[in-house]
Amino acid sequence: MVNVHTDFEPKYYTVLAFAWQRRGERLAPCAVSRLGRAAAEICDGLGAPMGRVPDTRHGMLPVFPEAVLDEVFRAEWED
Repeated sequence: MVNVHTDFEPKYYTVLAFAWQRRGERLAPCAVSRLGRAAAEICDGLGAPMGRVPDTRHGMLPVFPEAVLDEVFRAEWED
């Protein structure tokens, strides 16, 4: 179970930044989209806040709590 409700500000990442930081991997656009949708679904289910950050190429990108991305990528990287 993902626990994003803590006493401190959780770290937030874009899907791309999380993959790069954890594995040094570049993701295909279709993988970014799929993983982002999965992270958004978890956030919605938990009532966890998502954010947005500016990006020079794409306008605004969604950011997700680290714990949510851990869960999403755990399933991705186990395959």
